[in-house]
Amino acid sequence: MTHATYTTETATDALTSRLVTLVQYAAGAVLVLGTVAGIARFMDTGLPACDGARVDRTLKTIARVNGGGTVAAHRELGRTDRETTCAATMTAADGTRRELAYRIFRNEAGRVRVSATWAAQ
Repeated sequence: MTHATYTTETATDALTSRLVTLVQYAAGAVLVLGTVAGIARFMDTGLPACDGARVDRTLKTIARVNGGGTVAAHRELGRTDRETTCAATMTAADGTRRELAYRIFRNEAGRVRVSATWAAQ
């Protein structure tokens, strides 16, 4: 004698099962996308533009420490994979203008750095 077991699945049970599976796939996709985005953030090897917000803040700090003034008219002079060379006009608090040359590069630790020089008065 053979025994067979039958299960009855209601429409509600089937829908619930499908929704749970869909939510699991969606959660997995979000996890994968978040991981990829995080890895991409740390693998970013590009350099910011000459007039980028972080570069501009750094140059303003340099100007403030060296007598105040403003930095404007950013322009790119050259670019390689390892560094970007730029120039800008630094106007001192007394109105004197000086040409500011700076380079944007990554140090040995991979952090973006800005090195600036300007002509003496």
